Amino acid sequence: MPQRYALAVSTNAITVVGMTCGHCAQAVRGEISKLPGVRSVEVDAGSGEVQITAEPWPDPATLRAAVEEAGYELGGLGHHGSPVRPHTRSMTSLPDNAALRGAAQRLRDGLVIRGLPRAMAVYFDPAEAFAGLTFTILGRNPRNEVTPDDLLAVSLLDIAWRPEAVRQLLDTDAEKVSGMLAAVRSDIDLWQASDSDLAAVDPLWDALLGMPGVGTATASKLLARKRPRLCPVSDKVVIAAAGVPGWTWESLRCLLQDPGARGEVEALRPPAAADASLLRILDVAIWICHSHSRSAHQLRQRAGIAEPGRAQPPDPARSPASSTVHRSRRLAVKSRHRAASSGSAS
Repeated sequence: MPQRYALAVSTNAITVVGMTCGHCAQAVRGEISKLPGVRSVEVDAGSGEVQITAEPWPDPATLRAAVEEAGYELGGLGHHGSPVRPHTRSMTSLPDNAALRGAAQRLRDGLVIRGLPRAMAVYFDPAEAFAGLTFTILGRNPRNEVTPDDLLAVSLLDIAWRPEAVRQLLDTDAEKVSGMLAAVRSDIDLWQASDSDLAAVDPLWDALLGMPGVGTATASKLLARKRPRLCPVSDKVVIAAAGVPGWTWESLRCLLQDPGARGEVEALRPPAAADASLLRILDVAIWICHSHSRSAHQLRQRAGIAEPGRAQPPDPARSPASSTVHRSRRLAVKSRHRAASSGSAS
């Protein structure tokens, strides 16, 4: 049974693991502020402490879900009137290269499981009940303007817009948003982008997270619609799959900087997804393999893919090791044929 609390205003602290900067703080603040009864949220990214004033106090499961939706981990939850000790993990530096490589490898391992190409084809089939290519091609998508069609496209990815945010994006803040969007390159892929290219996204990211009801998932999906080559989706499914909260974009960039990994993602593209960006193909593959939603579960069942957490059999036709074996066998057969031809000719 969930713990119940008295209906009284109270302030309490939780510890959130994975925050490193003001952007992280805004993401956490945005998700927790959406919870019923929450009146104020104060976030210290350096210590990881989050002070919440609420009436009633959210139950632990709800708080944990909100923190994970923002892309981070709930490290500690205090009781009313008792402080929470700050976590001891360093929050001020990028994970080392080994951590990013490990995250990239985990993501890559999921690209070669049996049944995934079939599931991708179903997802992008316009006759099926999935967002498919519609997210990419729906309506007007001008380079430096957020349109009603953009908001509708994002809503296809399980996003609900609050009226205040819609008014800001399409009316009161539209000119400011367009200016910030114009500063973000549309002619470069994530794996080719420099740190300064990605830093140009920050002002718009901050502005989006400051809008009512807009958290990490919503902001990243709108950016993925407007800059499909540069900005990946960063929702709780992708964040959990990468396993390095706070550094999901860097993990995806590390993965796609490997030409072999890009080739494996490209191999998953069905004909119906010809106009989708490589990031969109990767995002759908991660969602199929890792989402706990009913739709993803049903799609995995249709394609014969094991549920998350269970052993995923590799696709012999697509795994890197298998490809090496097949190439060796083909070379051996060709060598024998050449030898036989030489013998008969002599």
